[in-house]
Amino acid sequence: ILYRGLRGDEFELFTSLDRFYKDEGKRIDICKVEEQFLNDFQRRYRNYSYYPPEENNQMAWWSIMRHYGAPTRILDWTYSYYIALFFALEDLDMDKKPAIWVIKAESLDKKLEEKNVELYEEIKKDRYLNDPKTFEKFDKESIVLKMNPYVLHERLSVQQGCFLLPGDIKNNFLENLTKFYGSKKELRKNLFKFIINCNYENRKKAIKELYRMNISRASLFPGLDGFAATLKTLSYIIADSKPGSAG
Repeated sequence: ILYRGLRGDEFELFTSLDRFYKDEGKRIDICKVEEQFLNDFQRRYRNYSYYPPEENNQMAWWSIMRHYGAPTRILDWTYSYYIALFFALEDLDMDKKPAIWVIKAESLDKKLEEKNVELYEEIKKDRYLNDPKTFEKFDKESIVLKMNPYVLHERLSVQQGCFLLPGDIKNNFLENLTKFYGSKKELRKNLFKFIINCNYENRKKAIKELYRMNISRASLFPGLDGFAATLKTLSYIIADSKPGSAG
């Protein structure tokens, strides 16, 4: 099972590339734009790191791009319900109802085998999408793959993350899923959205319990930026704690 926590139930399953395409009003050639994003990122990456992935390993490059907030076609999920719950609850804005999306991961593999046996066998051999020829067989098809790069960066590891990779970027992620499963009825057997109805105090209590489980911005986003971002939620714990007990 894979989970994705969202701060509001009105948010759809859009990739960052979907949102970019939507904001541009679909006036652009999204395939050329994606190629340009990747090309520009690769050309400048060595200004910031001496350890780039292989040039043709698109999955590895997209993973790094997603890590740093660049628009990509991949959508990040987690194997951990509790981590998804944290992402859903961390914003204590009561005007929004947090939600958790759930998908049966094994159904993706089964559906791929059913729809495209040749590609299914190719993916089994090239499970990290290292070979550009594998990607070419998948690109522009209404197929969604469960995929991770071979080298897991730190955030992907601690967040127990996994990417879902749509093939046809001219359609958004949910449209890819629907076409992949064949119908909305079939999709609803494998994809679910749970809306979390709870008041402010219960939401604070849940955040505190997750913090005690070492689930916070500080642990999920290692580094000073992650620690700084967790101070807001940490303040709720300090406010309700006895002196000296929060740390």
